[in-house]
Amino acid sequence: MNSMSGMRGSMPGMPNMPSMPGVAGAGPVSGAPGMLSMGGAGGGAAAPSMPEVDLVFVGGGSLTRSELSRINALGLGGRVHQYALRDAQMPGAYGNAMVFVFPSRFEGFGLPAVEAMACGTATLLAEGTSLPEVGGSAAAYFRPADPRDCAAQLVALLHDPDERERLGRAGVERA
Repeated sequence: MNSMSGMRGSMPGMPNMPSMPGVAGAGPVSGAPGMLSMGGAGGGAAAPSMPEVDLVFVGGGSLTRSELSRINALGLGGRVHQYALRDAQMPGAYGNAMVFVFPSRFEGFGLPAVEAMACGTATLLAEGTSLPEVGGSAAAYFRPADPRDCAAQLVALLHDPDERERLGRAGVERA
């Protein structure tokens, strides 16, 4: 499935989007404070030791000045990206990510999680709402109000290719 040995470049059909290895998150950065906070909690541990891993948000609008300032303050400048993709492009983003993180606190069904799992990408979901029902044992989970927990779970997955592989296979079966 998705490993850390990928090369940076462009994803097919998306010339300005970096090829992973990376972490994809759905939704605008402003709607995912846990993901940005993760940079402070886990980014301190993961960023220096994993310079080949980018954080890619798909969906939503452009990064705001405040978000860019926070990203730079966390030492993640140039490694956090935001793309508004068409539906047809989403599988490429999900499928090229090492891990898909969905920090939604108010999810009706969790379609982005199902789509990422169908692509064979290890999926890390916020506990609560419908997401545990959607992901079952085919996803890893974090407490949505705890950015440190999100970071810890993400760093653990990034360092455990066997667990990413297991979640990827289980996700395909579940989706």
